[in-house]
Amino acid sequence: MLNDIINSISNYKSLLYRGKKSKIDLRKMKESERAGVRKTAITLINKHERSPEDVAEDFGVCSSCVYKWIKKFKQGGFEALGVKDTRNTSRKKLTKDQESLVVTSLYQRNPEFYGYNVILWTREIIAELIERWFGITLTGRTVSRILRRNNYTFQKPERRSYKRDEKEIEIFKSKKFKAIFEKAQEEGAEIWWIDECTSKASHSSGKTWGLCGETPTVYEQADRIKINVVAAISNTGECRYMVFEDSMNSETFCSFIDYLHKKTGKKIYLILDNASFHQSKMTREKIEFYSGWLEVCHLPKYAPELNPVEYLWSHLKRNAIGKKFLKDLEELKDAVSNHITRFFRDKKLFLSLFGKKQVQYIKETITSLEAA
Repeated sequence: MLNDIINSISNYKSLLYRGKKSKIDLRKMKESERAGVRKTAITLINKHERSPEDVAEDFGVCSSCVYKWIKKFKQGGFEALGVKDTRNTSRKKLTKDQESLVVTSLYQRNPEFYGYNVILWTREIIAELIERWFGITLTGRTVSRILRRNNYTFQKPERRSYKRDEKEIEIFKSKKFKAIFEKAQEEGAEIWWIDECTSKASHSSGKTWGLCGETPTVYEQADRIKINVVAAISNTGECRYMVFEDSMNSETFCSFIDYLHKKTGKKIYLILDNASFHQSKMTREKIEFYSGWLEVCHLPKYAPELNPVEYLWSHLKRNAIGKKFLKDLEELKDAVSNHITRFFRDKKLFLSLFGKKQVQYIKETITSLEAA
């Protein structure tokens, strides 16, 4: 053992003092070589040739790691710093049936169902659940391998209201929209979708390049500058929108209906959500006034993803606002108006609104009925 330590010290010094210090990466060494480094480090510290902090810097490890070596040496001498047996032959593995049960449970339920006070799955929760069910202890890395093997990835979930009626949503997609489209075809009418959003100058999104280890800094608008936008789009590629500073209410919505009436010639079927100003007395009277031109159809409650206009807002915030510094209200208005105008001049961008998975029911319904 003494010869090993002497050789390790000699090799260490030759690396450390040959004019320019060589970088040593413990991760690329064999376990036997790492054991030699641990022993060398303790010997140098005991001889007061290097401090724990110096050793940590030399070997590219954290100081706490070196202090753990010191603690192990005090408890068991150089033997405690020797080669570790990284194998664990006693560790059990999940059977195929057990693995299938785990991944199926993840797909069907969230952690709350199994007694956890969270709704998102983590490796730690899954490992704990496996131990609870089967008495098998797995590391987070092993859990990741199991999930990837079963076509699972770690991703940001879509957020949906717990008040949703999934049956009502399915009926709208498979039957109600089909009936709306058939009726519109019979009457030579057009189908339009309408929605509103608030755009803030302070909205930020996206990433940028920067030096490794230094987080880039960008300056953003701190003032509360915002505008509201209402837009209606047809499945033929037309768009009508209005930008305004006031809050969205029944009066503003009715004004937009008047504007839409001036800009469209044919009768329209207007599909919209269940916002209060879409169902107010003033709005009902306006719809009645335009009864020969306008038919209103409501989406299921808490199902905004069925409206393709939602994806226009996502694109707007991500590209026109989130990546720019907008210093005042006029710049915000110009950015929003210009982006929407350019968006509908680009046929590919427009078609992308109906290419989203959540609104595939529109394309599928139209294609099937036109083919028939």
